[in-house]
Amino acid sequence: MNSNTSKNGMVYFKHIFQFLLLTLLLLPLASQAHDAASIHYQVTETKMVESDLLVVTINVQFKAQDAGAAAEQTNKAALQVIEMAQAIEGISITSGDYQTWSQKYGKKSMNRLEWIVRQTLTMETKYFGQLLGRLGEIQQAGGTVQSLAYTVSPKRKREIEDQLKVKAVGRFRERASDYAEAAGKARDQWELLVINVGEQQDKPIMPISRGMFAMESNQAITAPAGTNTLSATVSGAIALTEKQVNFEEKIQSLTEKVVEQLK
Repeated sequence: MNSNTSKNGMVYFKHIFQFLLLTLLLLPLASQAHDAASIHYQVTETKMVESDLLVVTINVQFKAQDAGAAAEQTNKAALQVIEMAQAIEGISITSGDYQTWSQKYGKKSMNRLEWIVRQTLTMETKYFGQLLGRLGEIQQAGGTVQSLAYTVSPKRKREIEDQLKVKAVGRFRERASDYAEAAGKARDQWELLVINVGEQQDKPIMPISRGMFAMESNQAITAPAGTNTLSATVSGAIALTEKQVNFEEKIQSLTEKVVEQLK
């Protein structure tokens, strides 16, 4: 009985010793990995792009003491504006918000209620002159130019942004090698920890208030197109490493040797 207890105790302590030995051997490597120099940075590629899409927002709005009358006037004018826009080659038009609300006016003792109805229309085209040349007539028909926005068409925007992303990733990789070399290591002594790729667009918008163009005017509107700045940013982190063997290979090799010795 005492012999078996002693034998079991020896086996138990042998396993404990093996575990402690393995832990002691692996700790220095884990410490090296934890202490490895990491660098967080980002690079950005930008490009100035000529606008190729004009977006015009039109508000058609009327008010009356009767909600039905206000809606009828707004609907009639909106339909006329839509027909005028559809007659222009290369124009796409979509209807947006349709709002109805009321407000009081006059002295407190003689408050009167009036109803306001507004229909928002959005027009898009790549042929700037044709739409700009008809905006005066559209205003005369009852529309109000709410805003003009020159931008880059979605398909062209995606193509350019994809190109910028590729360039930005290349610069990110090149910068990693520069950091490794600056730290006294070989240019390939780094590994990627995390990377994020994003894009953004600075879209110039030219707001136009109702007062800038008279509702009676049927003259064309002139507005310069300008350019847009597209950009792609790559951010992330790298760790400077030893060139000979990476951390995973060191762990695997050492583990195999320890297991072989403890058999």
